[in-house]
Formats: sequence, C-alpha cells, structure tokens
Amino acid sequence: MLTEFPSKKQVPGERKRRWFFCHELDLVVWFDDQDHPVAFQLAYDKYSDERSITWDAETGYRHYAVDEGNPFPGKTQTPLLFEDGAFDANRVIDLFKSLSAEMPPDIATFVLHKLSGYR
Repeated sequence: MLTEFPSKKQVPGERKRRWFFCHELDLVVWFDDQDHPVAFQLAYDKYSDERSITWDAETGYRHYAVDEGNPFPGKTQTPLLFEDGAFDANRVIDLFKSLSAEMPPDIATFVLHKLSGYR
C-alpha cells in the first residue's frame, strides 16, 4: 500500500508537496495555496525498467524512462529522466488503484482522474 513518507521538509520557493511510496510505486503530489493537488509525478516499475508519468497544468503529461545513474556498485548518483512515449495507462491505473486504498481519497481521486485522461 502507498504510505506517506513521514518527512515534512519542503523546498523554499516551491509548492508544498507530499510523497507517498511503496515497493512498486513512488508518488509526489504538489499543492496550491488552498491545499488542492495541482500536479503529480508517479514512478512505477521501480525495480525493473523504471518509468515515470508526470502531469501539471502548465506542461500537461510527460512520460519518462528513469536512468538510476548507478554505473558502479555502491556509488549513488542522481537519477536522470529521458522522454519515453510508451505508457500502458490501463496497467498503471490498475496498479495505482490496488495500492492507493489507504491514501487520502481526494489525492487518490485526483491522480486517478489525471491518469485516466492520458492520451
């Protein structure tokens, strides 16, 4: 199940964000000043060919392949995102539905609505 990461650290000058995670998914959701969700990034297939789908009002949808940037064991580098058009929306929606039952309903509904609107 997606569980909220306990850290409440926010980046000065950026929108408020909340991070949810589990073995299969990572979800970051950004909020406006009225605490309504306005953007998200959902990483999936985290341990096999990781991908990420992002939506925000300004740029719309973006789908990425994630390069973990770890060419050497034990050395961690910043992951890089590369545009990747292949997005199996139905599979990701089903996975998200199965793992989001314990999330705040308004956030889960927002993400599901946006995932369903991907074209």
